Amino acid sequence: MRWAFLLCFFEVLACSEPVTTNVQHAPVDAVSVTDAPDLALLLVTGLRAGDDGAADAFWAEVGQPELQRFGQAYAQASGPFTSLGSLLTGRYVGAIPMCGQLLTGDRSGNRDQQAWCAKIPPNRPTLAEVLGIYGYESALFTVGLPGSEALSRGFDRHQSLDEWAEGTAAAGEWWRASGDKPRLLVLVLGDAGADILGQDALPRFPEQKLQWLEGVHPDISQVSFDPETVRAAYRKGAAAAGALLGRALKVVQSESRRDSWSFVGSLGGVNLTSRSGFSGSPVPLLTDNLLLDRTVHVPLALFGSRTLDVSAQAAGLVELVDLFPTLMSMAGAVAPAGLAGSDLRKASPEEAVAYAEFGDMLFLRQGRRAITFRCTLHNATSLDPGITSRLLDDQAALGTELYALHDVVTDPMQRHELRGEQPAVFNAMRKRLISLRTGAAAIPKGEVSPERLWQLRMAPSDGYW
Repeated sequence: MRWAFLLCFFEVLACSEPVTTNVQHAPVDAVSVTDAPDLALLLVTGLRAGDDGAADAFWAEVGQPELQRFGQAYAQASGPFTSLGSLLTGRYVGAIPMCGQLLTGDRSGNRDQQAWCAKIPPNRPTLAEVLGIYGYESALFTVGLPGSEALSRGFDRHQSLDEWAEGTAAAGEWWRASGDKPRLLVLVLGDAGADILGQDALPRFPEQKLQWLEGVHPDISQVSFDPETVRAAYRKGAAAAGALLGRALKVVQSESRRDSWSFVGSLGGVNLTSRSGFSGSPVPLLTDNLLLDRTVHVPLALFGSRTLDVSAQAAGLVELVDLFPTLMSMAGAVAPAGLAGSDLRKASPEEAVAYAEFGDMLFLRQGRRAITFRCTLHNATSLDPGITSRLLDDQAALGTELYALHDVVTDPMQRHELRGEQPAVFNAMRKRLISLRTGAAAIPKGEVSPERLWQLRMAPSDGYW
């Protein structure tokens, strides 16, 4: 009866009208937490998976032996703010629905001037809220992640800091001071939209507004980087992040009174010096503001105090939204209804896919291929219904400017477009993309009113978010 009640409760919570954000935790004895494990998510922003050596440098410095590394893990947005929001709710970005923070000026830190969707809505239970019902104590520590307070609902403690070392130290102090209850720790090392992985040689958006004029002439912005210098700086930053997260991981593993499980990885990748990726338009340097395989394909690994079999999905496609149901399963908790992901300890779903959305772009990987859709709706968020309308337009799909198809296994930089060579594959993947956009990733009905859509389209943002 107890479990049936909880399941019913979460089904109602996931589908009901907005509720108060002040979740009242049930008494600890309502659900037994005697055997509940400690859980941790230790994350960095701007680190991509790939063969440039950065991910290897990251794992080498993490230093602890992992139980399983997931080689085909994908974030649900290239922007860290929306990526974390998706992870903490277990839903695709549009299905939350959620958009990002404004990017420029004082607005980036001013909650009063953010869009209505730049937060987790009250009717979407967060990971911390749900685990709190099961007696968990939780904390969110962020470094260089503007607006992180909008993602902190349900956490018993949230602290935003300025330096990576401060963040890991604060997380460690909290972990050592607690422990009577099972714990959930989320630690995020960001870059505040400044230097990728904290490296002065890797300034984000170096071309600024001039980057959008490259379609007129590829040399118009007069920005260039020595590729090897950039790669060396990127590896250095990745190693620094790995060392600090490895230090936090060691604290989690060595100072737990119960079993502990930790996922370590990245919230999103980045483009470095490659111009390829979508049609004939050159991709801006040192940016994460376009959906590319390299901006959403991320490192991810599981660490734990004892063996846990997750080998069934180790080689297949996994998504960061899978972490919510996985952690719920580890805790022996009942997950809310409507989650997009699946428990990584179970067999991989047939025809597993990885889906992401950002700005006016949608991305879907299935097997070794990825389809990208971009409708060029300036300064749009993925919540705009115009994106869905354009996606559903069969006539528009006959052209070559909206879609791209790549084999991202043999061509991770997406240099060779395959749509003309593989029309049957393209058509099948477009149908799957439409199915997701109108299904599990659909914007909830009634959430984007004409007034809200007007606010989004008129928001004075600089770039795609």
